[in-house]
Amino acid sequence: MKLIKKIIKGFLSWVKDSTIEIANQTFTLLGFFIAWLTLTGMARTIVGWAIVWSTVVWLVTLRIRNKKGE
Repeated sequence: MKLIKKIIKGFLSWVKDSTIEIANQTFTLLGFFIAWLTLTGMARTIVGWAIVWSTVVWLVTLRIRNKKGE
């Protein structure tokens, strides 16, 4: 039971940190979106997936990057 509570607490902490990080990077993400809108065809698809995957990796590695800086 303690392990489950620890996992839930860690997940909720990650959600909080991720939300703050996304809010801090709003204009960067907006720039990515605007750039994506200007593209057409296959370039739009490739860049769209690159934006999505890089954002996912950025959020998943949030804790690793923050611990390294401490």
